[in-house]
Amino acid sequence: MIGIVRSNSFCKTAGWLGAWRIAVSCLLLGMAAGCTSLPEVDRYASEAVPLSTQTALGKIAQGSIPAPELSGFRLMPLGSFSLDTRLQLARRAEATLDLQYYQFQDDETGRLLLRAVADAAQRGVRVRLLLDDFYTSGSDTLFLGLAAYPNVQVRLFNPFCCARDSGQLTRFAVSVGDWSRVNHRMHNKLFIADGAMAVIGGRNVANEYFQRSMSENFVDVDAFTVGFIIPPLQELFDRYWNSFSAYPLETIARTSLSKEQLRSQFDDRTGPKTTPQPAPLGPNDILGYGPLADDLDDGKLGLIWGEAYVFADYPDKPFESKAGADLLETSVTYNVVAEMRKAKTEVVASSPYFVPGKRGMKLMQGPARQRRQIAGADQFAGRNRRIHRPCRL
Repeated sequence: MIGIVRSNSFCKTAGWLGAWRIAVSCLLLGMAAGCTSLPEVDRYASEAVPLSTQTALGKIAQGSIPAPELSGFRLMPLGSFSLDTRLQLARRAEATLDLQYYQFQDDETGRLLLRAVADAAQRGVRVRLLLDDFYTSGSDTLFLGLAAYPNVQVRLFNPFCCARDSGQLTRFAVSVGDWSRVNHRMHNKLFIADGAMAVIGGRNVANEYFQRSMSENFVDVDAFTVGFIIPPLQELFDRYWNSFSAYPLETIARTSLSKEQLRSQFDDRTGPKTTPQPAPLGPNDILGYGPLADDLDDGKLGLIWGEAYVFADYPDKPFESKAGADLLETSVTYNVVAEMRKAKTEVVASSPYFVPGKRGMKLMQGPARQRRQIAGADQFAGRNRRIHRPCRL
């Protein structure tokens, strides 16, 4: 979606003539680049590494699971605890780190996590980072620096081909002939360490998601999880990582710098001068959980256990379906609707964006009407029983 903001101050300063020139320039750029396309690339498929008790995280996860069919969860409503959980997983990983994010900002939080990931790669940990390309403008050199480390691969989902450092408006303008593609994005948020533990949902990686922004911060929640749910999460990551929409970063982002120069710049950019450590954590969060490091040091996880399923749209869904069409059986919407229809007593949902539409409202109102009808029938039956109650002799 592309939004246009009309500013009175801009009109007074630049005038309509200036706005017109900007619009025409963007249009000309788009016309000039309308015939551009993404490069043909050789993609090398890779698969997630399953949990192994040879790693510390794997041993702790395996020893904490009460039954094979169960998954353990810990909600993380506080950004400080959520960020620390990711850092702890990155710093303790011994085999693999798989990261998938819609937004990964070049700020104190983003660089702090990238530093921890790069350090893991230097220990021999295999790192796979999959980013949606919407928010990467101006950050190619930073991510190329990470990719210059051994054991690291970075891929972009549905990338913009041109004007990589020119901001969102220009990148969309030069993609004028390709809007139907670039307007579809990947919003997945996933962090998996050693095939054993994961952080799912909720937060992107940026200051405002972890209460570290000086201007505005978001109230969000995500979850730390282990158990049965991890292998399905790994399969979903692989599905996106190996899709035709995921391009190796170096095939899209160009640079004249050598790998040594890229790593040197990355080290400077993610060093202590530009990447301060977060404030120390308190003894516990608002749910009563202490820092994850305490559990990991003790070798036992305190979690809520239950049966769980995970769904994600296929990476090619945006290009194979249209708004308002019948739901695909592989889509999140189809499966969530199916689960709602199975509910016997209640449905509990948490979402920052609640736009159900007419079809969604009809779905939610159906069970409520059915319950009212059942309750009414029960009341009527009760009255009948009172009216026709037999006399005692």
